[in-house]
Amino acid sequence: MALLEAMASHVPIVATRVGGTVDLITDGTNGVLVGSRQTEAISDAIGSLLSDPERANALARCAHETIVSSYSVERMERAYAALYQDAVKAPPTRAFSVSATRS
Repeated sequence: MALLEAMASHVPIVATRVGGTVDLITDGTNGVLVGSRQTEAISDAIGSLLSDPERANALARCAHETIVSSYSVERMERAYAALYQDAVKAPPTRAFSVSATRS
């Protein structure tokens, strides 16, 4: 959530390639991605953005546009509504069976 909030707040992003981060950030387009545990690469990326405010602002604008176009409240609301509608239409399934004997 912190990443989404930073993107929505026009903050330039430097993140590691872990978990869902790679689904949100396109390296060099709406943020900078570095390998996990690569402290020098993280430091270099932050330093690069601090020394190039124009690039940092461009990445931040693009990150904000990503949030608006793909993760707005309205879009997420529609996605959840569609998910629930599909779930209601789906035939019931039995996820597991419980067989217990009592003594």
